[in-house]
Amino acid sequence: MALPPLRPTPHLTPLLAPEEEIIYTAQLHPLHGIGWLAFAVLFFAMMRLHLVFLLPCAVCVSIYLIPFKTNEVAVTTHRLLLRMGRFRLAYNDIEPDDLNHWQFYQNPITNVLGGGAIILNLDKGAEVIPLRMPHLRHPLKFIEALGTLNPAFRGGRR
Repeated sequence: MALPPLRPTPHLTPLLAPEEEIIYTAQLHPLHGIGWLAFAVLFFAMMRLHLVFLLPCAVCVSIYLIPFKTNEVAVTTHRLLLRMGRFRLAYNDIEPDDLNHWQFYQNPITNVLGGGAIILNLDKGAEVIPLRMPHLRHPLKFIEALGTLNPAFRGGRR
């Protein structure tokens, strides 16, 4: 399976070490935050009654679009870099040895549309921390890219 072309990661690129390169960039599926888009469509339809519904429509569209502009996920030759969140952005640097195993979830709708959710379980000392990544586009390609970091991780469990 060939990996898709890289997407720009302007906030993660400065964090790369000199010999490090990005090999895969994950992106959110359009179903991420679909409730906000549904409210925007509702307010847009209500604008036929009164123009006052333009503001809530614009707010809902903005809240829907924020994660697509701010979230960045990059698998590099050495680690996994994440910048995730809607209003509070969190940066994570995950080393290959911290990747314990993964879980993949998909319903019939996301299966047809090429999306899914992944939970990465990370070893942090004595505890295992789940990292949820909902609504990823092409999630199995993301797992394939993570397999290049840690070959034992490719099997799902070690």
